[in-house]
Amino acid sequence: GDGITADIDPAVEATKCVLQPKVDLEKLQKRSAGFVAISLTHPELDRVTIYFSTLPRFQITPASIILFNPEPQKPTVKKISVVSNYGENFEIESTSSEKGIAKVLSQEQIGKGYQFEVEVTPPPLDQTGRFSDVLNVQLGDGDKLSIKCYGRYMDTEK
Repeated sequence: GDGITADIDPAVEATKCVLQPKVDLEKLQKRSAGFVAISLTHPELDRVTIYFSTLPRFQITPASIILFNPEPQKPTVKKISVVSNYGENFEIESTSSEKGIAKVLSQEQIGKGYQFEVEVTPPPLDQTGRFSDVLNVQLGDGDKLSIKCYGRYMDTEK
């Protein structure tokens, strides 16, 4: 996907070659794993393949909010951290909830990231016994992070 490239002159033959790879971070954001293939003229090996995987731009911990057997309409507060895996500073423009079940109470900058206090208010119990929401974090550079919130009411009948 042209996320990692290197300048190679195919007309030059050598017994040793040092490559200087160039990384396009924008392209790698769309593809987090892949391989680089290098064709050779060596009689015993015609191709070298280098597999790679990259870290996502941000680490969200925990990756989602899960509530087991919550009390309907009783808020629960959880902490979530969002940290840059590449040491970059970033800004939070806004946060929003798709269904209004989750909301950010506070956000605090921590190192190269933020820690959020998120309040989840489970809806009234329905026939599914489950609920979900998505907390969206809009970054200042236009990117958006999504944190899923799940809840399950356990069978209370004995």
